[in-house]
Amino acid sequence: MRANLGSNIVAALLAGLGVATPALAATPVFVSTTGSDAATAACPANLIGTLACPAASIAKGVALASPGGEVRVAAGHYTGPLQLRDGVTIVGGYASKFEGFKQLSLDELKSLSGKEQDYQGHTRLSAGKGDDRVVVASGIKTKTALRNMVLFGPDLAGKSGRSSYVIVAQDSTALQLDSVKLVAGHGEAGMAGEAGAKAAATCTHGGGGGWTRQVNQRVTKGSCMPQMGAGDDICNDGTFQYCSSDNGNPGDADSLPGLGGTPGTAGHNDFCLSTAYGPPDGPIGTNGNPGKAGLTGLAGKAGADRAGAFKLTGGVLEWEARITGGPGARGMAGDGGGGGGAGGGRHGTFTFFTLSYTQCDIKIMQGGPGGAGGEGGCGGEGGKGGGAGGASFGLVFKDAKVFSTNVAILKAEGGVGGVGGAGGAGKAGSPGAEGKPGDTYTCRGYTYNAGAGAKGGDGSEGGSGGGGAGGNGGPSVALALIGNSTHEAQGLFHVDAGRGGIGGDGGNAAGAIHGDSGEAGLNAGTQQFKLLGTK
Repeated sequence: MRANLGSNIVAALLAGLGVATPALAATPVFVSTTGSDAATAACPANLIGTLACPAASIAKGVALASPGGEVRVAAGHYTGPLQLRDGVTIVGGYASKFEGFKQLSLDELKSLSGKEQDYQGHTRLSAGKGDDRVVVASGIKTKTALRNMVLFGPDLAGKSGRSSYVIVAQDSTALQLDSVKLVAGHGEAGMAGEAGAKAAATCTHGGGGGWTRQVNQRVTKGSCMPQMGAGDDICNDGTFQYCSSDNGNPGDADSLPGLGGTPGTAGHNDFCLSTAYGPPDGPIGTNGNPGKAGLTGLAGKAGADRAGAFKLTGGVLEWEARITGGPGARGMAGDGGGGGGAGGGRHGTFTFFTLSYTQCDIKIMQGGPGGAGGEGGCGGEGGKGGGAGGASFGLVFKDAKVFSTNVAILKAEGGVGGVGGAGGAGKAGSPGAEGKPGDTYTCRGYTYNAGAGAKGGDGSEGGSGGGGAGGNGGPSVALALIGNSTHEAQGLFHVDAGRGGIGGDGGNAAGAIHGDSGEAGLNAGTQQFKLLGTK
């Protein structure tokens, strides 16, 4: 901080004579792109910021200024972010040696050009590398002005949904903007939604195969009466109980037991009087039927909130989307296959060619069990929704009272919404098991077979998960008002161009339902926003 030495001497003499003097204006601080913030032999620390040794950064000039003082900035490009100081005014547009001054014209303020080269000869300020804002004002209670400058908001090129701001003022009641042009920057693209996981297991049970059960084993042998001469003996059957061959069981559907693949039917049980040449084999069961494939999960729905809200994190004001694209639903599990039917049993009198009286054999043979149905595959996970694109703001005021004269804002686009995640593929079903052969009986060179069990039906594939919805595009807003904020404009207050970010595409995958595309971002000149955590 510094004051004019000659003026101080004069003031002291006058005071000694009892003559009242007006308050002295603080000596201005000078900033130029040709200056230096560090002390050198030619410019020791106590001279930095003087006309002979201007500072190199506006932030250094603000730090050197006295309360109520002024920082004069030569034309050229400077980087921020710039933290305003209560009571310190910053004026741009001076010639390199501060011998002249160039005022931004109304035509330049209203120009649609956002290119820095079109504002040569003026003081230009942009955000530093990685920063999301250019000028910050907090707790401004005495007159503090920013005059005759062009401010460039950062164009954010990442994919995490960050927002771009030119001026953010909070808890301030005496900020003035005079002949200031704001060129808003682009909001960042939203984060892409994660793809749904591919199903890795089976979920629904297949039906059990049918069995042949021997109900009663009380069996007696019959007797044979020989024929006169060569020929077959005639035998009676004795007594026995039938065996019971079962149908297969149905497979399960997703969360619904017994409603999956339909079962195979059992082979019928034969009761026969065999001949010397042997009876035919017992009937086999029929195969179980495969289950139906699982249905694809429903697609994610786009979020309904396009405006979002602001939040305070460690005193830093940031915009936040309050909703992402909706996730896709998990696919339905495939049905389990139906169980195979059991083979038909064989039971009765088995005779063979003979010339003598003989005792006949009675044999009950059980049919083979049917194979179990295969298990149905689990459904794939739904894709996650895409994140909202970042916002683009010119002015953001929270609990602030701001006065402006001849201010123009060239809006930019909000960030594109993130792409929704693709739905995961369903798991393939497992195959049905093969049926087992029935009992076999051999007598004097003849082989008799009970029916074989049939194959179980295959389990089916689970459905793919639905695609996640794309995130909404980020808002594009010239002036955001939060809480108890007012803006009083005189002269020109001009807003041009800009649009909300494009909504992200919905997620998709082969065989899955595409998620909804996100909504376009809000596009507004002046918009009131809610501060999260307040009523």
